Amino acid sequence: MKKRTCVFSKKQLALAIMLLLVMSMIIIQRENTVAQARVISIAEARNTFNSEQITIEGFITGSQTTNIAFMQALYASGPNDGIMVQIPNAGSFTGQHVRVTGHVRRDDTLPFSRVTGPGQHGVWSNATVTVVNRAIAQIEPIPITLEQANRGFEGMLVSLSHPIQIETRTPNYRPSFPRNHALVGTNTQLRAELSTPLTASINTVQDGSWVYVHRGHIHSYRGVNQIYASRFNESAYIAMTGIPNAGRITVTDAEAIAISSARFAEAGTRVIIEGVITGSQSANVGFMQSLNASGPHDGMMVQISNAGSLTGQHVRITGYVQTMQGHIRVNGVNSQTPTDVSLTIINSATATNIEPIPITLEQARTGYQGMLVSLIEPVAIERITGSGVQQHPLIGTDSVLRMNFDMPSGAFRNVQAGTFIYVNRAHIFYFTGGEHRIYSSSFNEQATIAMTGIRNANRITVQ
Repeated sequence: MKKRTCVFSKKQLALAIMLLLVMSMIIIQRENTVAQARVISIAEARNTFNSEQITIEGFITGSQTTNIAFMQALYASGPNDGIMVQIPNAGSFTGQHVRVTGHVRRDDTLPFSRVTGPGQHGVWSNATVTVVNRAIAQIEPIPITLEQANRGFEGMLVSLSHPIQIETRTPNYRPSFPRNHALVGTNTQLRAELSTPLTASINTVQDGSWVYVHRGHIHSYRGVNQIYASRFNESAYIAMTGIPNAGRITVTDAEAIAISSARFAEAGTRVIIEGVITGSQSANVGFMQSLNASGPHDGMMVQISNAGSLTGQHVRITGYVQTMQGHIRVNGVNSQTPTDVSLTIINSATATNIEPIPITLEQARTGYQGMLVSLIEPVAIERITGSGVQQHPLIGTDSVLRMNFDMPSGAFRNVQAGTFIYVNRAHIFYFTGGEHRIYSSSFNEQATIAMTGIRNANRITVQ
């Protein structure tokens, strides 16, 4: 019997080899897909069991040492969106989007959460880091209070929204080495180099100095909470936040007082107050109220240039209490000459969730000067006093609604003498001669919408 042999052509052989290669690639891809760790959120990683292996993604926002970096979620906002990771050359990753795979560590020597590589008894190796995007991201420090720093935001890039006072400055025992400086009224420490750069105002920090921290990380070490603001990788940090090393901490004169306290201070008293600019009365007079305004004395008028451009921003001002044009105002000098105050912008982002405080007309007449309010009951227009910004008397009261009914065009064409309206957004103040004004003129619509959700065309509505 003749033996049969199977002969493949070159073309058939090439096709068979190609098929084998494709099948191999599919198998490898499936194996890689199975092997690839699931990426979890940083908040989830912080709550995993000790030593569990995890993979997280986020931005490296700075470094604590040569191989310890601060990392936070891509859309960080809350107190659990940050963590520390042990990676090689940590500072070189500042601003970059990375993926880190390692083990969660929490023990007596490292009470904070950290992601490291394998190891034991506090001697850990580096976690695996993969760069997802090498471009330096635009990242704003998250503004928080010292109280928030005491109970969260570990590993996150933050700024303090108010000044803190240095109780004891610890001298640097060698150049460019961070030290722990005690703060008044808290067990939190400021860990920072206060001697470098020599050209910065931070070298003037002494015992008792008040300072703003514009850039820092929250870090717990062996039971001591720290605001870690040492300098490193300046070019990357400037690209990321716009803040140079010399600007991460600034010295301020004194602690701010409540706006309500400033309102009752004697004329000529020098005051420092903080709050949010909620609108402007003119080009250089702004309405300002405390961050958590609620009562009838939480607002103030302040003399500042380009007031409308600051709508929604958190600021700190220094000036003198004066009674000017019938109302209390903070002026830049101790005289009746309008002069701009000294102003520091703490957070330039337009503030959100500022609701106009609902009050009655009677409350408007007895307080709430300078504050952003709405009237909970309708008021009736006695007469329209003309085009442009005019004072329109209200029926049954000697208050006036100061408002431009011509802007935006057509929005208030139904308002006539006798019309009942709801005032949804306004400021209260007195003017020369004791005239009581409900000020609801249109300005800076974009910032107002971001701050309150109310458009200029909706600041009053006809009943």
